Amino acid sequence: MILFQNLKQVLRVLNKDRFHSLMNIFGLAIGLCCCLLVLLFVQNELEFDTFFPNAERIYRYGVNMTIGNVNSTQAGCNVAVGPLLQQEMPEIEAFVRLINPGNVLVQAGEKTFYENNLRMTDNSIFQVFSLPFIWGSGEQALEKPNTIVLTQKLSNKYFGNENPVGQELIIDNQDIVKITGVVEDFPDNSSLQFDAMLSLDSVLQQFDSDEIYSPRSIFGGMSYHLFFLFAPDFTAEQFHQKFQSFYQRELAEYDQIQYVSVIESIKNIHLRSQITRYFSDSNRQFLLGFIFLGLFILLLACINYINMATSRAGNRVREIGMKKVLGAQKRQLVGQFLTESLIFSFIAMILGFILAELVLSLTSFNDLIGKNLQIDLAHNHLLLIGSLFITFLVGILSGAYPSFYLSHLAPVSSLKGEMRRGRKGYFFRNALITFQFTISIAAVILTISIQKQIKFMRNLDLGFDQENVLVIASTNSEIQDRFPIFRNMIIDYHNVISAGFSNSSLGYGLTGYAFDWETQNGEMEEHATRQLYADRNYLETMGIQLITGTNFMQERSADATSIDFIVNEAMVDLFGWTEPIGKKNRFGQVIGVVKNFNFASARDQITPLYILQSSRPLGVLNIRLKGEDLHQTMEFIKKQWQIFAPDVPMNYSFLQDNLNALYKADDIDRKLAGIFSFFCILISCSGLFGLTSFITIQRTKEVAVRKILGSSVLQIIRTLFKNIFFIIILAAAFAIPLAIFIFGWWQNNYANKYPIEPGIFVFTFIGAILISFLTSAYHTIKVANTNPVKALKYE
Repeated sequence: MILFQNLKQVLRVLNKDRFHSLMNIFGLAIGLCCCLLVLLFVQNELEFDTFFPNAERIYRYGVNMTIGNVNSTQAGCNVAVGPLLQQEMPEIEAFVRLINPGNVLVQAGEKTFYENNLRMTDNSIFQVFSLPFIWGSGEQALEKPNTIVLTQKLSNKYFGNENPVGQELIIDNQDIVKITGVVEDFPDNSSLQFDAMLSLDSVLQQFDSDEIYSPRSIFGGMSYHLFFLFAPDFTAEQFHQKFQSFYQRELAEYDQIQYVSVIESIKNIHLRSQITRYFSDSNRQFLLGFIFLGLFILLLACINYINMATSRAGNRVREIGMKKVLGAQKRQLVGQFLTESLIFSFIAMILGFILAELVLSLTSFNDLIGKNLQIDLAHNHLLLIGSLFITFLVGILSGAYPSFYLSHLAPVSSLKGEMRRGRKGYFFRNALITFQFTISIAAVILTISIQKQIKFMRNLDLGFDQENVLVIASTNSEIQDRFPIFRNMIIDYHNVISAGFSNSSLGYGLTGYAFDWETQNGEMEEHATRQLYADRNYLETMGIQLITGTNFMQERSADATSIDFIVNEAMVDLFGWTEPIGKKNRFGQVIGVVKNFNFASARDQITPLYILQSSRPLGVLNIRLKGEDLHQTMEFIKKQWQIFAPDVPMNYSFLQDNLNALYKADDIDRKLAGIFSFFCILISCSGLFGLTSFITIQRTKEVAVRKILGSSVLQIIRTLFKNIFFIIILAAAFAIPLAIFIFGWWQNNYANKYPIEPGIFVFTFIGAILISFLTSAYHTIKVANTNPVKALKYE
């Protein structure tokens, strides 16, 4: 009965002041919509890899090693580790190895595409991960060489909705593989993300098993990812104990790198990894940032509700006074206003669900964060319970102060239509609006600073010229053998400046190797540094500056007894060389030094690197083009490729596009910060609108008296806005150090940091003043232009 009466009261309140009521509900709905999206995202992140039936018993293997004075942990290991350790430990029920074959050409009938997301693996992958099959089964799907299992996504790409089992694919115009099954696509919160699985035996059958499975071999070739399925009662501690026994017996005598095994539960890979700590730290940072964004927006929405509710109290003082005179007690009034707040909150939650569904279905939000979030209350009980709890909590928090404030109005003054003017209430409302603008100003500073940081990285001098470089890559051995012929076919074209070969495209990092180098004092020390294979045209093509020494003079022959090396400045600094030319290593000597250049992301510190020529053909051709007539130049190169390799599509990209793709995560941060700033400003302005409404209602008589005494409209507007001006100043004073702290935390992953410009603070402060004035102008100008006689009669 009481609930029904309160519901009727809410409907009356809504009908009496529709504009402010709808504004209040919509403000809460925005906050609850953001909170729902955050809840879905957090649930998705925390459930990473937990859906595998054997998740509790699946462990990833990694290796910690120390080479020279560098200690590192990596997820890659040798192909022999799995079989050797299963033989040593019967408690390992199964192991599975995975390796990326790179960018391969896949042909099915007339459809031909390059695929860069395949894996070569063991048939045991279906035992370890229990992947659900759509067609076929996992019992022997990859037992035989030259077999492949597709995901549903790749199957649909080549065969539509037909069952492709039994069909054949041609890989790199060389190998024919038979399709033995199709599995469901991996969820977006899975550490396994690939489109097909090729039989690993297709490669391993070419090698002598006694040689590749020797314990001595596990110190090299660490390109495989390895997962174990442990017996139910087998623990990580027991694994390490048994591994130590195996190490002492088989490996200790030959160990040059202080080899230490590391294992971690598959459930820890995404957020709590000890093997790929940089990766999981970045994921955790993004998760925490996302949570704080949602919570801040929800908190701002609650503050906005409080300000709007108290600003509208002037319209309800007589109602409260009448109820008190008729015997209503404070707790009854508190209950009424809390119930109103809860009903408002539930209405806002319904609207919030609608807004969240529209965001997920009609916008690119899922693409932005790389997820496939969906609202499914029928099956997602955590979302249902969580949303109800949040709705109740928001209703209580939002309604607590207004209900307390309104229920304590004195009956006599209430019947007169007067509102109590207390310093505590005045201070509290000012504190709330100050907090809102503190968050808003900090959010704008962060958004601009993040944009500046990303722009700074993209415009950073990388040590090479990234513009107008065409990159053509091939893993096909026949193409690689004949690649120099294609270079000769295009090099004389008037828009081609130069072309050079390498084993990798810049931007994605390079592999590292360890061997002995001569130090400044002539001793030999082992150090692990990055390695790049390149030909003698590479430096000119990439615009890499040779500081001292000479470039490669001729191609390296297969029977060369000594190898020439070109090193970067970081390598010279590592060894403290004063005269680097002629310094020796295990295989040859240094002939040149190049200026430091970013061979990985611009986020990373430049590390020591050496460049050498390969005696084998290289698979990446870098072509420097003139900036004019690019379309015509590309048409020429494509035609020449058709002559060179008519049956193989040209796999090409522009270096600048590849480098821009490295900053996808940064762009996500930038866009999310921009969205957050927009909502912060929107909600804060709505709260300011409520505060100015409250202030002007209380100062109506004062304004009338000032006008009678001769104050101009401009003077009155200045008087009314003065309080808000000081609020913005105080908010900016809090926001600036907050923004500096958060931006510094966000920049921890960047070796090249862009400082916050003081001009950003000035711009944001002026913007906040302007926006706050425009927001409050409606009430201030309205009151300033009020007829003094009507205003005094109103009082």
